Amino acid sequence: MKVASNFATALSVFALISTGSIAASAQSNTPLDQINVDGANKTKNDNEYEGTILENPPVGVPGIVLAKEDLDRINPKDLQDIFANETSVSVGGSTAVSQKIFVYGIEDKNLAVSVDGAIQSNDLFHHTGTLLIDPSLLKAARVDPGVAPVDAGPGALGGSIQFETVDVKDLLEPGKTLGGFAKVSYDTNSKTFTTDVSGYTISNGFEALGYYKYANGENWDAGNRVEQEGTAVDLQSALGKLAYEAMTGDRFELSYEWVNDDALRPFRPNFGSVTFGAPRDPKEFNMSRNGFVFNYTDEKPNGWWDPKLVIAYSASKLEFLDLPFSTLTNLAETKTWSGKIENKFNISQGDIVAGVDFFHTDSEGGTLGDPAFALGTEKDRNIGLFTQARLDIMRNARLSFGGRVDNQRFTGVDGTDLNDTGFSGNISGEYDLNDIFTLKGGYAHVFGRIPLAEALLNYNDWDYTNVETFHSDNYTAGISAKYKGFTADVNYSVITIDDAIGHNAGFRSVDRNNTLDIKSKAFDVALGYKWDTGFVKAKYSNIDTTGDGEPISTTAWSWGTNMGELITLEASHQFEGTGITIGGDIQIALKQNDFSNIFLVSDNTPGNPLPAYEVVNAFIQYEPKSIPKITLRAEVNNIFNETYSDRATTGQDYEAFYVPLREPGRSVYLSAKAEF
Repeated sequence: MKVASNFATALSVFALISTGSIAASAQSNTPLDQINVDGANKTKNDNEYEGTILENPPVGVPGIVLAKEDLDRINPKDLQDIFANETSVSVGGSTAVSQKIFVYGIEDKNLAVSVDGAIQSNDLFHHTGTLLIDPSLLKAARVDPGVAPVDAGPGALGGSIQFETVDVKDLLEPGKTLGGFAKVSYDTNSKTFTTDVSGYTISNGFEALGYYKYANGENWDAGNRVEQEGTAVDLQSALGKLAYEAMTGDRFELSYEWVNDDALRPFRPNFGSVTFGAPRDPKEFNMSRNGFVFNYTDEKPNGWWDPKLVIAYSASKLEFLDLPFSTLTNLAETKTWSGKIENKFNISQGDIVAGVDFFHTDSEGGTLGDPAFALGTEKDRNIGLFTQARLDIMRNARLSFGGRVDNQRFTGVDGTDLNDTGFSGNISGEYDLNDIFTLKGGYAHVFGRIPLAEALLNYNDWDYTNVETFHSDNYTAGISAKYKGFTADVNYSVITIDDAIGHNAGFRSVDRNNTLDIKSKAFDVALGYKWDTGFVKAKYSNIDTTGDGEPISTTAWSWGTNMGELITLEASHQFEGTGITIGGDIQIALKQNDFSNIFLVSDNTPGNPLPAYEVVNAFIQYEPKSIPKITLRAEVNNIFNETYSDRATTGQDYEAFYVPLREPGRSVYLSAKAEF
């Protein structure tokens, strides 16, 4: 009854936002624009996103595209906030170091993930996340679930995720050569102060950008007012970019990014507590990610010549004391060199991208000074050839298809060399039945390399007998509709990964050939309406993820988890001429009962149902006309003080052994930003 009552109250708030705003829209003489309920509100022929990861949005697949204006509206503090209203994407873990991304229930270790074109390979420890990132640095995010284009990178078994950081041109007003901003914010629950500062300039084709952020706070309280130990924020991040763009359009850019979380964390930072093993006592826990990316592009392409070159280095590191087991230090580190050279052949029907990419990752980890867990290293080298076409084959039909061949050389901690070559291919398309309805669908076969083990568990006695590469077969089908400002999408998707190798098999044995057949079936519905100065949209996903035919547990490290039914509602409206924008969202997870017989990595004890929850958030933002370039924002998050764990958080289906981390209870977030 509590959920129903809160839901009714929240809907009344949404009704005030949407009803008043729709009425305001009805009084306007401006035609209603089309809305893409998945984010960017742009058609595929729009040029605004030229040269970004949004330039070629998914064709025929239920992709998620978040542009800078979406991220500005969301105002994300972490990965979880970025995708909070995307029911097909879930982020488990309530701290930055523990957050993992799941697409249709498939963990991000089975996805192709990149930042500014740099391939990410950050599997450090199964109790931590894989991508420590500051969303304040982002200008775009794109997710292609299941059916991903081959130019998104190798290993897209469950799809791909691409992030892109801001450039000077994204921040500096046209006609100006110098700018910057300063922002301060405060969260009342965790008593976290955050300071952001940035400066940027452009002159005679040269660009420079510098950004720094520092956030520090205390442990937060859950909705039941219980303090969640080991959740305090102590995070720093920085971004630097130098670029030169010649009159010919040749653009050279070098960027450096650094993110560091250095706070007291428990031995298992993704749990609230455990009833066995290591106690909860927090200890120094340092996790960092850094790297540089060099990009060359031609901003004035001519016909068949539209090249791109990427050379990148990224490194992630985890360091913490081995307490309570010993006073030694645990160390895990991955280092990746990656690159890509491609050319886009622009033709009258669309474009064809062809190129070659590579990466070389070293993964090292162990316990310093302990011979039983001495540092061990696995190596993964991959080179791939690819081509992807995106074509308008007729006036009312669009087709995308591509293929890639990858060769992997894998080296184990004992010097074992394994080599294999595999093919990946995809095809997807859209067909307009009329001006309102569009049919769409796609299929992908993906070659899966032998994955690196999580770095911390690089045991010297790994057994690589019978270890082989694997693959996935994924498809999607759906129908979409648009009428003036209204949109609707219905999709059904299936992801099947056969013999997926676990990343931490050594947690139970030294057998590196620990495999699982993963299958995810997802049904999505999205509805939206957009007016001149706002929108309202709703999304529903029913995601059934199994391992070897059984519902897959939240503790099935590196494979995935069973999400069940998720619903989100979101609305926003800007009052013209006032500088005021209001908005809010509701995140709902329905009770997930089917865990009495689950695939579990450590025990055969029956699991418990995942409880339902409902979270309501709202914000108001004010940009005073009398004081330009000032932005004031106030948010009330978890308005009804719900006690809950995000559906993708580890351990909540197995509370006989785990007490999962709870999300923050009610909090007020205040921020002020000044630009110059």
